[in-house]
Amino acid sequence: MRMRRVALFATGVILIALSAIFIAAGLEKADQVASTVGALAGVAGCGFSVWAWLSESARSPSTRTPSSDTAPTAVRPQVDAARAQGIQIGDGNTQHNRFE
Repeated sequence: MRMRRVALFATGVILIALSAIFIAAGLEKADQVASTVGALAGVAGCGFSVWAWLSESARSPSTRTPSSDTAPTAVRPQVDAARAQGIQIGDGNTQHNRFE
């Protein structure tokens, strides 16, 4: 939330400063400055997009290969039915009880 306020404030300050420059410079000079600022903003936006894309792809799990130390190992479930009183087998409808 704080970063949003800072961004809004900075944008407002930049807009006021550019408006003052445009008013003081006149229409011809303002047009030239606006074209230059627009071109620089476009290049900066494109660079930021590429940077964000590259940093996102670097964090993507599909591009990383896990090391042998952190690779998950297959765990087979262990069933201990030695003391079981009844075991349900099959489709879930049949229960076989053996008391020996």
